[in-house]
Amino acid sequence: MFRRVGDFWSEGADVSGRTGRSQVDFGNLDRDNPEVIVPDSRNKNPPWSAAFISFVAKTAGAGNRFKYSGAHATYILAALDAAANSNTTAKFIARRHTQQRPQIGDLIACGRERAKTATFDTVRDFVVEGFFPSHCDFVVEIGDDFVRTIGGNVGHSVARKNWPLNTQGRIGDKDPQSPTANVICIIDCLLP
Repeated sequence: MFRRVGDFWSEGADVSGRTGRSQVDFGNLDRDNPEVIVPDSRNKNPPWSAAFISFVAKTAGAGNRFKYSGAHATYILAALDAAANSNTTAKFIARRHTQQRPQIGDLIACGRERAKTATFDTVRDFVVEGFFPSHCDFVVEIGDDFVRTIGGNVGHSVARKNWPLNTQGRIGDKDPQSPTANVICIIDCLLP
């Protein structure tokens, strides 16, 4: 499966925004021979969930309208910037999860680790050098009382997650699989 994860990096994410290092430094394939797995001492095994999201967005045709990155923070912050600009033409705009029902193609963004308590209003307090620990999943299904998302590096796999909806059709304040992680926003996908 490491080759498939490598595809997410090479086709979707520019890791330079996260670390300033090239993709080959982070994969577990040898730079000169992609059939060779590098030794553990060189295998950085970075989180690949943002690379997966970037890969899916690129494959789905987001073009230059999505901020591809190896760090979720990059496109979360871009969506928050778009939300703050009333004249934006952005196609991915952060919305308060308490005011918007997720739609297919939207992203649900949550804080992680030191940023697990981040919210729509406080997330910038957690940003250090353009980064904060976070995670996003794409909404892929909507039911009467739930939305289903898919994300990468969820339990070291590409996996689905069910988000219960309240009576107003909104998700709760926490990630259902990480109950200490706050929802930061829904990133509204305005692509056709």
